[in-house]
Amino acid sequence: MNQKINGDMIKNNEEIMNLKSGVEFPAELLERRLRFGDVFLLIFGHFFLSSFLFVLFCVCTGINNLDENAKNLINEDNEKIASTKKQRDQQEQEEQQTQQERRAKDAVGDDNANDGGELVIDLVVSEKAQVHPLERLLESSRGGGGLVLVFMLVFVSAVISAPLCEEFLYRSVFVGWLRFSVWEHLLESGVGGRSAKNIGVFAAVICPAIFFAILHVGTGKKLSSDALFCMIFAVTLSNLTVFSAGIFYLTVLRKFTLMRLGIRVPNRQDFFVAVVVSLLVIPPMLVLTYLLRELCPGKVVDPVPLFIFAVVLGVVFLRTKSLIPCIFAHAILNCYSFTIMLIK
Repeated sequence: MNQKINGDMIKNNEEIMNLKSGVEFPAELLERRLRFGDVFLLIFGHFFLSSFLFVLFCVCTGINNLDENAKNLINEDNEKIASTKKQRDQQEQEEQQTQQERRAKDAVGDDNANDGGELVIDLVVSEKAQVHPLERLLESSRGGGGLVLVFMLVFVSAVISAPLCEEFLYRSVFVGWLRFSVWEHLLESGVGGRSAKNIGVFAAVICPAIFFAILHVGTGKKLSSDALFCMIFAVTLSNLTVFSAGIFYLTVLRKFTLMRLGIRVPNRQDFFVAVVVSLLVIPPMLVLTYLLRELCPGKVVDPVPLFIFAVVLGVVFLRTKSLIPCIFAHAILNCYSFTIMLIK
């Protein structure tokens, strides 16, 4: 009798939500879902742990964070900026002595010349920003005795720890929270059920992708080799720690199931989806990266193709409701990048 009453209550709750939203919205998803506190704790806890471990390793080993070459580069940049400013002043004085008809033409030429000077400075400043910290670490350790250790660290960081942690945080946690949070907020605001659902899905795909792309702008371009090793080691350790601790927190303390988080035993279909996604997305990403670097030399353009890649992974996660294809596809992309680093 009690089981029948409970079943009727659950059925009535689902019917109420169906009438309110116009689409299927099970009551259990409203009762237990990710909260903003969970997202903040895991994502910003990951940033804090990575920074803390990096500082701790540098302090304990007595490593100087800033490379001597970077210091010289900064001084050279300041000298170039001062020289360029002096040239601009001289050009402005020459413009005042020319005729009115040629003044506009000279101004355009001076602007182009000034832009060229700025471009030279940007190339000097941003030249190493084009190089990923993992690639810089491999280059700095070439010919040294610790090359095998560096090789193993870079491989574990790029192909194992980064896909596991980043896909768990930005797809399972961030997408999972934002989708239902936006959906429910719009329903409470009186937005139609189908429209509210579509907006929630759109926000859940785009916002984490933007956040993910911004985080890959580039770091460590002026760090010494030892400090760079500490940074990569700290990030790798932080990735593995947050991934395991996050699963423990959500499953044991928050009572989520692994299936609800999109974590399940990998199967052949997951690997097939990851391969198809990689074959369809990675080549256009490479072409886009090449075009952007030709159009914007010396600038950091990697976040643009990474944003597209993150959008695709967000769609895959929502369609398959599984994190495994996203992890595989991310690992394939990083494995390809790692192979290119070795070839270079």
